[in-house]
Amino acid sequence: MVRISIFFTVFCLMIGTALANTLTVKPDSQSLTAGKPFKLMISYDGEPTSEKPNLRELTHDFEIKKVLTRTDGYNRIDWSIELIPLHGGHVIIPEIIVAKAKSQPFHIEIKKRKPVGTRFGEPLYLGNGSEKDGIIILSEIDNENPYVQEQIILTIRLLTVHAIARNIMEIPTSDSAISKKVSERMMEVDINGRRFHGFEYKFAVFPQISGKFNPDPIRFDLHLIGGSMPHVLLAAIPEELVVRPRPETADGSSWLPAKNLEISEKWIPEKTTVRKGEAISRILNIKAEGLLAAQLPKFKVSEIDGISQYMGATKEQHLFNGINISDSISQSIAIVPSSSGTYIFPAIEIPWWNTVTDKQEIARIPSKTFEVLPVLVDDVQVKKPTVNKKKTGWLSETWLLFTGEKIPEKLIESIEEKTQSLKKNWLSFCLVFLALLIECGIIIAFIKLRKTDKADYEKELKKSKKALKEACDNADGIKAMEALLMWGRARWAGTTLTHAEKVAVLLDSDELKKEIRILSRYVYGKNTKLWNGNALYKIFIASIKKRKCKKKNKQNKLPKLYPF
Repeated sequence: MVRISIFFTVFCLMIGTALANTLTVKPDSQSLTAGKPFKLMISYDGEPTSEKPNLRELTHDFEIKKVLTRTDGYNRIDWSIELIPLHGGHVIIPEIIVAKAKSQPFHIEIKKRKPVGTRFGEPLYLGNGSEKDGIIILSEIDNENPYVQEQIILTIRLLTVHAIARNIMEIPTSDSAISKKVSERMMEVDINGRRFHGFEYKFAVFPQISGKFNPDPIRFDLHLIGGSMPHVLLAAIPEELVVRPRPETADGSSWLPAKNLEISEKWIPEKTTVRKGEAISRILNIKAEGLLAAQLPKFKVSEIDGISQYMGATKEQHLFNGINISDSISQSIAIVPSSSGTYIFPAIEIPWWNTVTDKQEIARIPSKTFEVLPVLVDDVQVKKPTVNKKKTGWLSETWLLFTGEKIPEKLIESIEEKTQSLKKNWLSFCLVFLALLIECGIIIAFIKLRKTDKADYEKELKKSKKALKEACDNADGIKAMEALLMWGRARWAGTTLTHAEKVAVLLDSDELKKEIRILSRYVYGKNTKLWNGNALYKIFIASIKKRKCKKKNKQNKLPKLYPF
């Protein structure tokens, strides 16, 4: 009985093993080449199923052409998958699953195909060599004898009788030339009664060496629909050119071979008279037909004493008009005159070689004269408070009781003068006393009004100081400049302040003047790093306190005991 049980168990295990699902995957060849089709054989053995292998992961590296299915017996299914490798190199055949049966992933090596070389304008026949698989590459060059670094527009037309599913183009890069694709379009054309499809490309090529010039081949990776070879690699070989060197008669440090070159300027605002400290903008522009922006020279600005110039950002513009590259560069400059007088901005000249007339020309911006006027109130006299040195007696005490301030010296002098005349005439005394009362009433009203103005004055100072603190904390240079001007105009009412540096002059602070100049470079110049506003605010507060101390010490200074 025990022997029968053991035999039955072994028999069941054998039946289960025979019915286990198995899946095998292998290529039909060990030598695989990119673009050349091969077959991937998949065999399933196991339980009956209607499932098909999922081939989605294969599409990353292969193009699936055909899938054939064959059933052998009740439990076996074979699939023949025709694949075309999209590229060469190390490729992984991923895991494939059918009815819970899994294959193991494995590696295969695919050889890279050498591109087929063809000269421009020569038809190339693929596969069996028939014209039905023809590919033609046509080209045009607008300049067969260029100067070194001169623009060459190379037009390439890639044509085939079959539809193009995908086209990958490799633009050549080398030290002997700079190449840039400037346009691309699809096209159709009839050649010898046959319809060709394809693309037209335009390249701007700038040879960097003189003498014989052989441009690097332009490579195409084509995937065609139909034909005997669906995947084609091409190397289009351009014709040899002779490049002329720079002429000996060409002057200047820069060599600029172009069909046209222009330089211009724009002033904002457009005027020739400005005030000292008033900021204006100058925008210089250079535009060339037949040169890249990288070939254009940078503007060199002459230094002028009494004029601060801050270079701003440089902007490039790229344009292709269908015939030539037309790039341009704009340079902005912030200009702040620091002294009044007459200033001349010298002319700017850039020599260039006209490839149309084959001679040198000079692009020029004429000189410009500016008249810098002083500010409306250049020297501000700060009124100094007077100190009563005379004894005023009961009138002084009464004045202090009613007004809360010391009696003005001018009023005391006026009272003393008129008192002497009152001694002679009582009636005159009464009239003069009445006039004095009226004068006192006017002065009291004036003082009350002055107190109101003083309150507004303190409020405006406090508001502008708070605005400066916020601008410095936020590193906002423009608002900090505005807050400094607002504080200065409130502190010295009636003074015309056009530049924040005048505030430092009135506060007699060289340290504040230095910080304001740093702020000016940050606002008007090219910002390279974040501005530190905390230093400006600390020095500003310290300058105010220092000036108050100077005024107090000057007021409390006693006269010499022995002046002689």
